Amino acid sequence: MAVGLPVLASRIKGHIDLLENTQNELLYDLGNEESLIEKILLLARNKFIGKKLGYRNMLFVKQYDLEVVRPTIINTYKEVL
Repeated sequence: MAVGLPVLASRIKGHIDLLENTQNELLYDLGNEESLIEKILLLARNKFIGKKLGYRNMLFVKQYDLEVVRPTIINTYKEVL
């Protein structure tokens, strides 16, 4: 995500927790090979969708950049200690 690539992942707990509702991913049902193939072909045939998803992923993960979260982490440790 941080390098601007689209995410294609199975629709399982960990993936859903992180990705669902970000609109930056393509999810397929685990075990549904047709859905997986459909998503792969979509990315292969439509470069714009892949670039758009990748760009949105880069923006999404910036909120988790160390420089962004460091002050919160430091303040949390100060409060606890």
